[in-house]
Amino acid sequence: MVEGVERFTGAGGPGWGRVERMLEEAYRRASELGRLIGRVTRYREVQSTYNPEVEVEVDPQAYYDLGGFRAGDYLVVVDPKTLKAMLGVIVEVRRIDELAGAGVERPISPYKLLEPDPVALMTTVTVRLRLLLEGDPWRGGEPVPASTSVEPQSPVVDPRPEVVAGLMGLDERGIPLGALATLGGPVKGGGIPVTLPAKSLLQHTLIIGTTGSGKTTLLKNVIASISTTGSGDGIVPVILDMNQDFIQLPLPGARDEIASKVYRGVGPPERIIVVLPVTVDVVDEAYTRSNGSLASMFEAIASSYAASSIEPLTGRSGSWKCVENGALYRCESHDLPYVIVPYVISTVSPGGMSSDVMASLMPGITRLAHDLLKRIRERFYRREGSYPPLQSMLAAASAYTTFLASAKKNVEFEDLLDEQKDLISPYIAGYKESDHYYTTYKVEGLGLTLNEAAGILFEIMDSSRPHRGTVEALYRKLQSLAESGIVDVAISTPGSPGMVSPLGEPDWGSIVEEARALRAPIVVDLAWVGSRLGGSIWTPRLAAYRALERLIAWKHAMWSARRDSPRVLVVVDEAHQFFPQEKGGREEAEANRQVAAMISKLARLGRARGVGIAFSTHSPSDLHDIILQLANTKIVLRTEKSHAERVG
Repeated sequence: MVEGVERFTGAGGPGWGRVERMLEEAYRRASELGRLIGRVTRYREVQSTYNPEVEVEVDPQAYYDLGGFRAGDYLVVVDPKTLKAMLGVIVEVRRIDELAGAGVERPISPYKLLEPDPVALMTTVTVRLRLLLEGDPWRGGEPVPASTSVEPQSPVVDPRPEVVAGLMGLDERGIPLGALATLGGPVKGGGIPVTLPAKSLLQHTLIIGTTGSGKTTLLKNVIASISTTGSGDGIVPVILDMNQDFIQLPLPGARDEIASKVYRGVGPPERIIVVLPVTVDVVDEAYTRSNGSLASMFEAIASSYAASSIEPLTGRSGSWKCVENGALYRCESHDLPYVIVPYVISTVSPGGMSSDVMASLMPGITRLAHDLLKRIRERFYRREGSYPPLQSMLAAASAYTTFLASAKKNVEFEDLLDEQKDLISPYIAGYKESDHYYTTYKVEGLGLTLNEAAGILFEIMDSSRPHRGTVEALYRKLQSLAESGIVDVAISTPGSPGMVSPLGEPDWGSIVEEARALRAPIVVDLAWVGSRLGGSIWTPRLAAYRALERLIAWKHAMWSARRDSPRVLVVVDEAHQFFPQEKGGREEAEANRQVAAMISKLARLGRARGVGIAFSTHSPSDLHDIILQLANTKIVLRTEKSHAERVG
């Protein structure tokens, strides 16, 4: 016999004692993990495979004490030779009346036919257990897939909740998503929180679930956890809110027993920052109600918004005070937990918006129209030192389209521009027919009137000799920007007759930094502006695209300068409304391709610069395929089978 093997053959040899000690230590350690309920069977062979399963004999007393088992319940096996704990899931529970199966009846029994015999049920319970993961709960470390061969007689325990969480690698310091559950319901009474590491949120997430499945509730809980517990490691949430669901974040909500366990220590954020896109019509209404100062105008906007959207939720009202900080006006009420930042998009702010970025806000623009846009804006910039306002560009494109369609090529530009009055005047807040004719308004910071700027643009177009179809394509895209009502919003300058002032675009870096200081999430309320435009989706989309682009650009600038800045989680609720599947005609398909290219770039840069995006949708089939590819983490709530299969 081979030396070393012989020592294990005799019942009294040293090898026997070693195995005995290993078994004793395994049972001792197992008892530390939970209640000892049984052992791996002695009566069937135990095989080590890629999907290992073992048969477990369960003590009937423990079985009844625990109320039985369900498929999907978790048990832990401790292997005596390695002392590793192995987490397994029950796939089958077998019960048999062993006395009846053996043809044995008690010789004298008070029980008659069809009456129960409890003694016969106090027999071994057999469980088939699929082993999933293994680890060392005493020393810690990451769990790995179960691969160690298991010995017969290995002890089996009903584990405590923290043991299951540890063997699954559920870090209690992470962001809680909910309670671990199976088809039979919550595991351990809902006492095992399922968490997600904060760093996973920065690698992009997709959440799918049918209406009412809890997508919005899940996102609210994640945001509240980040804002109130520190589990997000300083991440600032920015939510693109299409339904005004998230402006309710500061308000306490109802909780059931399980939610109280999972979200222990999580409460509503003390306040939120509402970034409020406002249209020229909203500005015009507030302008007429104000005393001529921008602060008063923005206070009127904040009061109007609060009366329609916040006060019905809180049941109380507040007075608003707006303070200027650069281009950002910050409106706050001491009575309500909200900070409101009115928001417009500006192509002419100090430094201006590059033509490529401006084109990205017009999905579907043709390559030739893009080239023409870039040519006329950059030549205007080189000549005047500033980019032209949208109103002048729209007037010039409209006039030049009329010029190309006219049989008379000697028509005066001024005559053509005169026809654009009704086209341009709606896009200037505070404009009155009794004021100076709008084309004589000088643009503050430019030194030209709208008329003069349009004339220069007309000359640049004419020198470029564009095709009529190219000019018309550009005009349609410029008109869509103007009709959004939030781009280059301009007002008749208070106290300066004959002057028009474009409102500045608030700086996203300043907004995020303030949110970090307040530990407040940022909610971009897209529903309010959409409702004022008759439910149009275009303006909310435009605001969302711009917010994403500005956040990434700011983070990239901070990274390039090697300066510290908060990490950001952008939550895109109803993502299919912003990034739809490719369909429709040629222009719509081209628009979707451009949006896909944009979001791909934003996602790649965001992952490297500390900006994660969480997409939420009820139907992945309506969502652009690029989103499915970019999301490293997928959370599937109640949904149709086809939707679950689509995300793999």
